[in-house]
Amino acid sequence: MSGGLQIQQFSLDLHPSLIEFANSVHLPIMLNRQFLDHYYLGQEWSRLFLALDGPKCLGIIGVDMLHFTTQASSIKAAFATNFHSLQSGIGGMLWLKWLKLGDIGLVFGGSEDTHRIVRARKFDYYSGINLYRMNALFESYKEDSAIKGIVKAGLRPWVRKKLSEYASANFLRRFADIKIVEHDNFSAGMLVQTSPFTLCFRPSLEYLQWRYSPRLSYVRYRIFQFFRLGQCCGYCVLNDGPNELMVVYADGNDPESLAAGILKAIFLVGEECDKHKKAVLASSHPEMQTIFTESGFHLAEKDYSFATGSLRGSLNLGNPQTWMINIGMGDNDLRQHMFQPTIKSIPKQKVRDSKG
Repeated sequence: MSGGLQIQQFSLDLHPSLIEFANSVHLPIMLNRQFLDHYYLGQEWSRLFLALDGPKCLGIIGVDMLHFTTQASSIKAAFATNFHSLQSGIGGMLWLKWLKLGDIGLVFGGSEDTHRIVRARKFDYYSGINLYRMNALFESYKEDSAIKGIVKAGLRPWVRKKLSEYASANFLRRFADIKIVEHDNFSAGMLVQTSPFTLCFRPSLEYLQWRYSPRLSYVRYRIFQFFRLGQCCGYCVLNDGPNELMVVYADGNDPESLAAGILKAIFLVGEECDKHKKAVLASSHPEMQTIFTESGFHLAEKDYSFATGSLRGSLNLGNPQTWMINIGMGDNDLRQHMFQPTIKSIPKQKVRDSKG
């Protein structure tokens, strides 16, 4: 390494260096030009930094700026994305760049290598945030033997069903007063004004329109607004992937209504899919967890890694049981199989009730 190492924010003239690096570490997400241009250029919420030794890229880190609210204040969290380095010492420089940009640094999920670094730097870990899956029995994994894979494949058609078929008669009776509307964009009328959650990722309308736009070419997002007795009670965003439906963002003014609205959106989309489609979401709120598991979700991963740290000392975020946490923070939902071809048309506003 020469003495000319620099950390530079990504721009189009650095594209050749980034492509060479992405190929060397097998990072296909960085080879998608539509994603790269939209996600890391032309807006204020997400940036990509390259560690450069002359024209050669030795490491990268993306930083998403996430606006969290508590019941007393707001927090600017820097969420690390696509953190990779080729040489020792490079990672530490990128790490400092990340932590300097926010009130706190946030890691939600991430590789074991990332968490080795996080633990070494004494980040605070919060337990109680779980991942839940629906219709995912007998899922295949890389470590499965050939025989085990064949057995699972044979059993799946017998135990899986369309997501809409998880809508029980009891659920539909209990939440008959909740209606859902699918939109082709966000509006100010969706945004929650009074929150029951002590910590919630609550971005601006402009951020939502940028990050979860249904018009993106590399992923398919669908927006649903919920109403109870004629009053807006929340909304959610689903990543409608080829094989999996992911609840990437949701917010509301009541945990029960929000959980029910999310489920009705899943059941509605499930009517369009075959029985191989799965669903996944994250939750730390006990009341919402109960509603999810009563309606077909199963615990997939307990205490999904959620860690925060700062160069200025720790910041206690309180009890996760009072939080609203979504899996689609940062680029968590934009990995590998979640990419979709260009969506040719966006549905007009539709009032739908998902069997109820």
